[in-house]
Amino acid sequence: MTHKNIAFIFTHYYPVSNGVGNCTRSMVQALAQKGYNVSVVTCRLNSESPKVETINNVTVYRILSFYRLGSRNLSITTFFLWEWVKLAILLHKIKPDFVFGMMLYYGCIADILNFMGRWKTITLAQGSDVDEVRSILQRLTVKWAIARCDVVCATNSEFMGKMKLFYPRKNIYLLQNCI
Repeated sequence: MTHKNIAFIFTHYYPVSNGVGNCTRSMVQALAQKGYNVSVVTCRLNSESPKVETINNVTVYRILSFYRLGSRNLSITTFFLWEWVKLAILLHKIKPDFVFGMMLYYGCIADILNFMGRWKTITLAQGSDVDEVRSILQRLTVKWAIARCDVVCATNSEFMGKMKLFYPRKNIYLLQNCI
């Protein structure tokens, strides 16, 4: 088997988590067990958290800190102001074959950083990606991810149907949560 390098991007990863974080953890552990080289880029929520560690054969990089006061708009804005540089440098170092944005917002980030076409981008639409897209910034990032990512997935057929209804993309795949 050819070992593929896959990098996941999401704000929460073990030990701090939420529903999407748990899904991320299940997916990366399953891929690592199958022999893939998997890494996760996530938030470093406090100074005690290690910047890099290996958990169950998965390398976890904690460099991002853009989850601000529970606000997605503030999070995305601060990311684009300065933290994208750290992420771009890290992804250049990891040299992934695939970058998996674990929500449409992170799919957009993965695609924007891929200006040289070095990796394939994958994104997975979760509930709030589909049901809570309210602000202009959210609409832009969701539209970008759906239009530009190489692979777009949804966690259930309801979300997949809504996405196909609102966004002109035929090939949206069903990838159910791993938890």
